[in-house]
Amino acid sequence: MAKLMVGKRPLLLVLILVAAGLVAARSVRRGETPHFFTPPPEPDPSPAVAPAAERVAEAEPVAEPPAPAPAPANSRSAQPDLFSVATSPAPGPFPRSVLPLTDGSAPDPEFLVKGKINSMRSHGPSSPYYGRTRAEVWFRTEEDAIAAGFRPWAPKG
Repeated sequence: MAKLMVGKRPLLLVLILVAAGLVAARSVRRGETPHFFTPPPEPDPSPAVAPAAERVAEAEPVAEPPAPAPAPANSRSAQPDLFSVATSPAPGPFPRSVLPLTDGSAPDPEFLVKGKINSMRSHGPSSPYYGRTRAEVWFRTEEDAIAAGFRPWAPKG
């Protein structure tokens, strides 16, 4: 019986060490320092705190902060809108082309023609494939796409 207990102790120790390692790894992934790796706090070298009676006597009167100015009636328009940035569309790799937004949509409503770079095909709003085509570049007109070397979609026949 004693022999069985001796054999289980190393296994228990291994399990404890593995569990501690997993806890430490999770803490590191979260950006935390595991509590068992934290060094003890340094003692504060500042002098002892004065008694409360002395602190009250030494305290200077604190001036109240000035009251905020009253907000204008239409305060939303007075503040800049931080989420809308007025920028021009990013230029594309072809003449008169622009790059799509991250979701593939047109960067501006005036860009109506979608271009696929691999096939060098363009799809205008009249193309049956317009809705399912994810644009890699956008053009204002089909003439701009043709000038850049893209072939417009046309039915076979």
